[in-house]
Amino acid sequence: ESVEGVSDLLARDKRLAGSIDVVPELANPPAASSSGGGGGGGPQADVVKTRRQRQEDMAKEAEKRTDPNRPKNCKAAIDRGLQMFGEKRFQEAIDMFNLALELPGNGAYRLPDSPREYSCPSDAEENAALYNMACAYAQMGRKDSALTCIEAVLDNGYCDFSTLRNDPDLQSLRGTQFDLLLLRFENPVAKGMSGILKLGQTKPKESTGNKPWILW
Repeated sequence: ESVEGVSDLLARDKRLAGSIDVVPELANPPAASSSGGGGGGGPQADVVKTRRQRQEDMAKEAEKRTDPNRPKNCKAAIDRGLQMFGEKRFQEAIDMFNLALELPGNGAYRLPDSPREYSCPSDAEENAALYNMACAYAQMGRKDSALTCIEAVLDNGYCDFSTLRNDPDLQSLRGTQFDLLLLRFENPVAKGMSGILKLGQTKPKESTGNKPWILW
């Protein structure tokens, strides 16, 4: 399954410095590029926004931030999304987690040939938003969308496989496709096939409004 949009979303921390083209979220940001390109939709277009979509949205939002109830940073948006998730307002929670990926956070980056540093979500904040997005999609029965977000989290360095296998909010994803996805990112020497063998022996934990791994 193609995850071009998700890979593009998380490429900021892996690309060479000379190829950065992110539009900053802070006041008076440089104008977003108007050139064409991007993934052009695809099966994940409604799951996680591509970088191009995020750039366009961020440029628009920079000019109109008049809503006093709008979260000001990534953590506030994640917290709001978790509240919506707890109230079973899953689509609203997904929208809020997507917004969190566009807001300033504890990370930072620089544009080419510029000494100015811009705020962006940290890896932990990105993982928190994407993981909880997966949980919301799973609760809505949108398995493919949830797995896309899980793959994005794993691709971004998240490695708490025990939580992934035992989180009751992800129960609907359990199966061969889910297991193979996790095994792709596990250490084959240390883990091997033990994860699948133990899967049916573990008792799911009770769902909580907050995940124990969300730390930033």
